[in-house]
Amino acid sequence: MKRTVAIPALLAVVGVTALVSLTLGRYPVSLSDLVHFLDASFSGSAALSDRKLQIIKNLLIDIRLPRVVAAILVGASLSVSGTVFQSMFINPLVSPGLLGVLAGASFGAAVGMILAKSWWVVQASAFGFGLVAVSAALAMSTLNRGERLLMLILGGIISGALFTSLLSVVKYLADPYEQLPAIVYWLMGTWRPWTARRSFRSAAPWSVPFSSSSCFPDISMS
Repeated sequence: MKRTVAIPALLAVVGVTALVSLTLGRYPVSLSDLVHFLDASFSGSAALSDRKLQIIKNLLIDIRLPRVVAAILVGASLSVSGTVFQSMFINPLVSPGLLGVLAGASFGAAVGMILAKSWWVVQASAFGFGLVAVSAALAMSTLNRGERLLMLILGGIISGALFTSLLSVVKYLADPYEQLPAIVYWLMGTWRPWTARRSFRSAAPWSVPFSSSSCFPDISMS
């Protein structure tokens, strides 16, 4: 009963927050203008001038909506990844950062930016080195079967420290005018280059873990 009430309530909160986020920014859009824009888009009413409608369309549809969608997808992905880690290792304290995945993925992305400028190469390299980092932590956890959980945590700390050091080496060797700024911006995270096409294209692979988690809602209890 609690779950049937909590999930719709959380979805409603996300929807309201997304709508409010569309009105915030350097060029604010009032709620009344947002309502008039939605009314004009669906019913064709002319409460606003054509010029203002075009400006609001550029702000909301072309700039803000893709970033809001990306923020929702990334936030949901982080929550799903944390749930998967905790379910796999049967430990509520396990997280991607604790097992070195974040450091490994950051190093992989930096290497991808050094070797190629392709977006796919960067993502594949980040994913691959993330797997390498967690595999290294798992390998170290097998050294002592009696304290495997403790060794898993220590292995994750060691793996994270190793790939953090390697990331520093890559940043030192990178071109300070082109490659280094790209690495720093990637590590900091930004929605600036995000477009509507990229948001909807990325929604397809992101839907796989979401649908899987919804099909097995009680996996964390196993």
